[in-house]
Amino acid sequence: DKGEQLATKVMSGKLGEQSFLEAVEDAFPELLYFSSAELTDRRKTVGALLAVYWIVSNQYELFVRSQKKKPLTKKSWEIMQEWTTKTVNLKKNIQTIGAMLVFVGIMNLGKIKPFQKVFAPDFDEATEALHYVLQKAPILIPSFSNLSEEMQHMILSALRADFNFGQFLQAENLPANLSTVKQILTEDSSKSGYSNGNDILGFFLFKNFAAMCGITGTLEGSLFMTDDKFINFKVGLDVFHNLINQSAEEVYDRFLQERARDQGLHFSRLDPQARAKVRLACLCRSFDAESGNAVSNALASLDPKTQKKLQDYINADGITEKPAFLLYKAPFFLTMA
Repeated sequence: DKGEQLATKVMSGKLGEQSFLEAVEDAFPELLYFSSAELTDRRKTVGALLAVYWIVSNQYELFVRSQKKKPLTKKSWEIMQEWTTKTVNLKKNIQTIGAMLVFVGIMNLGKIKPFQKVFAPDFDEATEALHYVLQKAPILIPSFSNLSEEMQHMILSALRADFNFGQFLQAENLPANLSTVKQILTEDSSKSGYSNGNDILGFFLFKNFAAMCGITGTLEGSLFMTDDKFINFKVGLDVFHNLINQSAEEVYDRFLQERARDQGLHFSRLDPQARAKVRLACLCRSFDAESGNAVSNALASLDPKTQKKLQDYINADGITEKPAFLLYKAPFFLTMA
């Protein structure tokens, strides 16, 4: 298994960055599937693989070298290291690190249109297409097919549970989306003798984190994961880890409560007006008391009838209150308004 071999070299601390990049090309033949039309997704994949390398081998300076504005602090890096080791348990063995490298290395294959049309023609969504291929024709993805059955199960479960974590961090999606993830994690862990729900959840969250670190496609450090981005991401990660033991509604409201503190806003899940205000502030990308106050004043300027309609719309969770809508691209729209 070349993924595990690469993980062993990374953990040894003797593998330089350039040597890692060369080893990636050898370990993951699937990277050859990307044509010139998908170079952006290929660079994002390699950037995410580098993020795994930097984090696992504790390469802080390499990680932050391109960050000019509000770079990730050493304190935040240490928090990230502790989360990776103690919460995600990524470093518990070479097999898990190897499986993570494989997962990140193949995560964007479903976005390759010719690949999807030939091998998963009934699936338009990239993650679903990849999951289908891994289940029905794993020989097409040798990095995956060479993994142990346990690690294959971990990747398949994480793929089934996948959802847009970036949307969650901006309160675009709904408690109903979290409920779906919770159901999948519970079902898959109960069916398997290998992994429990917390293992799968941690694996899923770290893959999302690595993907965000490499999302700009820049290979000279993580341009995206600056200190303010990490702090917001960490809030989401911390509350999301409660999904196994708490309801989707409770986890979503915990996130809103944490965000409300930075926004200088009151929050109570029993107060519909306060809850709607905090979610609206999240949708407006409010991270401090000044912007939180601006959102509060704007909401207060509406007439009571309009406020009530907006409140009900924003508070619909898709579980007990329906219909509810994923507010796709709402943060972009509101910040540009």
